[in-house]
Amino acid sequence: MDWQKLFPNSEGRKRTRRLARAREWMSEGEYNEARLELEGWNDPEAQALHAECLRALVLINLEAWSAFRSAGENQESGSALSRARMFGATPEDLAQAGVHVPGQKQRRPSGWRPRA
Repeated sequence: MDWQKLFPNSEGRKRTRRLARAREWMSEGEYNEARLELEGWNDPEAQALHAECLRALVLINLEAWSAFRSAGENQESGSALSRARMFGATPEDLAQAGVHVPGQKQRRPSGWRPRA
């Protein structure tokens, strides 16, 4: 029996449900859940939402890195930094967050002057 002939719109409904579920996760701030829902799709809309999730996860993890680093929690800050990189943090993202990137000029705080 050919299910596609019996239920011709089932694929479209499935897509709509999955996209709605991913958007709901995103609206609740659950970007990793949404990312997992969207992963591996060749659908342009799903890929755009997936990219949005990855971007949010990069920013969340860089913020966590900064907080852990300020608190002296080196292991946790390293984990957060690894996750940010895994989700696609660019060298510019890292530099903007204050992460030293080898081969890239270190940003200095405003008002910084070399010692005389």
